[in-house]
Amino acid sequence: MLLPSARRPDDASASASPNGTQRGSSTSCASGLVATGVREDPLVVVPGGPPLLQVVGITAGEHALMGRVGTALVLEKLAARDPLLRTDPARA
Repeated sequence: MLLPSARRPDDASASASPNGTQRGSSTSCASGLVATGVREDPLVVVPGGPPLLQVVGITAGEHALMGRVGTALVLEKLAARDPLLRTDPARA
């Protein structure tokens, strides 16, 4: 999912709490992905436009690690395995 950046809490390097709500929807799901991380999309550039954001499904363990070392670092390490950061419920 891509969202235009508006420098809000859903800005790059943001994350949402497990079992919280985002835009009125529950993030709780059977997939094991319990939160989202947000980063600037590395592949999509809009000339003269704002950066686009990529929302990434995050496991409980990854979310806990984000709380200790930061969202950007965890997403960077995940991108080393999958540069597109496809949301993969099998990681959970």
